[in-house]
Amino acid sequence: LMQIRFSIMTDADLAAIDAINDHAAARLKGMMDQPAFAGIMAFPIATMTDLPVGYIAGLSIMGEADIIDLAVGTDYRRQGVARQMVMRFCAEYGQDKTHLEVAASNHAARELYQSLGFIETGRRQGYYPSQKGKTHADDAVRMTRSGLTG
Repeated sequence: LMQIRFSIMTDADLAAIDAINDHAAARLKGMMDQPAFAGIMAFPIATMTDLPVGYIAGLSIMGEADIIDLAVGTDYRRQGVARQMVMRFCAEYGQDKTHLEVAASNHAARELYQSLGFIETGRRQGYYPSQKGKTHADDAVRMTRSGLTG
């Protein structure tokens, strides 16, 4: 399990965000201006780099949050970074409820969210356009986690 520290996401993080997830900064830049914006950067503690290894962003109003974007750098996956980011986001911004949507075919992410107490609460049929090599669009699975248990 990688030891990480967190910081609040700011405009200064946009270049690093693009390095983790190409073209994400443009999406997040518009969200950052909203009063409900909530974003967290994750940095490794035990390495010499000052570069973030992941980020999580969404919207939060009065203890109810939506996770809209989450990414972990390729070299840092499968080390507990996403798990720690989701837990921190829920604790900081989703004290009552946290919602998210994930592609039905993204089994690793769905298993992670289920292990953190998220349950499937709905689906959007054909929400994600078909990707290269796939013949049909993918459903979005809506998941919700209540409270700080789990």
